[in-house]
Amino acid sequence: MNSPSSTRFVLLGGSFNDRLNSNIVEQIVNEAGGTDGARIVIVPSASTIPEKLAEKYRKAFIRFSPKSIDILNIRSPEEAESIPNNEKLKQATAVVFTGGDQLRLVNTLSGTRFLNTLFQLAKNGLIICGSSAGAMALGDPTIMRGRPKGMINLTELVVQPGFGILKQMIVETHLSQRNRFSRLFQAVSQTKAALGLGLDEDTGVVITRNNVIKALGNGTVVILDGRNITYFNTEPDSRQSFAVSDIRVHLLRAGNGFDIESSQFVITA
Repeated sequence: MNSPSSTRFVLLGGSFNDRLNSNIVEQIVNEAGGTDGARIVIVPSASTIPEKLAEKYRKAFIRFSPKSIDILNIRSPEEAESIPNNEKLKQATAVVFTGGDQLRLVNTLSGTRFLNTLFQLAKNGLIICGSSAGAMALGDPTIMRGRPKGMINLTELVVQPGFGILKQMIVETHLSQRNRFSRLFQAVSQTKAALGLGLDEDTGVVITRNNVIKALGNGTVVILDGRNITYFNTEPDSRQSFAVSDIRVHLLRAGNGFDIESSQFVITA
């Protein structure tokens, strides 16, 4: 692999299509090596319609002429142990996890050779991308289930270990479109994850190697900084309301960023 790109991760808020996400897809291809060097691997393991969804992603990427596109439709932990699948992953300059069900994706890949290979390659410059469930599974931990109940109300969340490659960060997608703000708020508060990252559809972020989150696309990026939370009520009352103190909220749009280490809002364009 050539010298590492400044980009570590590209996360998308869901409802992926080549029209809405074309600028972000083009950026992934360019950061991953361009027409001469970008080798894209698409992993549709989260989906119940993997062939159809992988083809949708392939068509989006092929418009920008990467050097190669491979699809690894891994359906079981046994397939994730496969040497041929891992060898294909080792050739990638960017890997893209599609949408679907984050629990299915985590159950398929966690603890496998494939995920261990991914972690090692990430240290050497591999760009890791995810949309919807594919973005959420990268977190530490990951929201697996939970139906939102109004704007700010407690819900029955299922939060479990994800891939853990985004340390102390919870990712939420389809944020405005599915009214998931309260779900993210609750998950950050009750798990004491350092950061919550909420993404609208037609929206994404780049996370750079110097730990700056840069907003992309046409929607809003919400960052909840829970590193200084002093109070959260874990016992819901009859109204299902909740209280939290000393959580910081940042709203970003394209051209804005957030420095993870300094906790500072930054202008990136």
